[in-house]
Amino acid sequence: MPKLRFAIGLPLIHVVLAAVLFSVGNHARFPRGWDTPPTSPASLVCMGISAPVFPLIYLDALVPRAWYPASVLGFGVPQIFFLLGVVAVWYLVGWNLDRRWSLKTPLAENSGGRVPLRILLILLGAFLFFGGVTAIRQGILRSSDGNAWGYYIGGALFLAWSIALIGGSMSAIASWAKHKNSFPG
Repeated sequence: MPKLRFAIGLPLIHVVLAAVLFSVGNHARFPRGWDTPPTSPASLVCMGISAPVFPLIYLDALVPRAWYPASVLGFGVPQIFFLLGVVAVWYLVGWNLDRRWSLKTPLAENSGGRVPLRILLILLGAFLFFGGVTAIRQGILRSSDGNAWGYYIGGALFLAWSIALIGGSMSAIASWAKHKNSFPG
């Protein structure tokens, strides 16, 4: 019987989860009289679960407003970019898990060519750290409107992703540097 691959399963699970959370968030009711409705707790948790994708919601600025569809399956353009990013990020996570667990021998040492990628991941982690702290701060400021828990959970998930990206990348760079310096010449 063939094994279910994480590279297939994780994107499917996470895109369905994100779509459900966004749908719940799109139908949330907020008090009348607010000029700008707050982001729903469900949407905040959704963005936290797949936090590395969060910057993709700003790609909607590249789409001319005249080309904007009213909605696609109930999702706006920023949410569509987010959902596409969810598939990509969780595919990469699943592919790495499949690769790591399917090899009979340990993974090869990091090559120096991956250092720029690791630095980009550290920068993304720093961005997510700032976003997590900002979200938690927003939760503190909005504690009276009943929406604070979404900010707290979303912020905590952003911080978790931040720690994973920064810690994992720093560890890989340190391992590469140690390995590189252990050979003379």
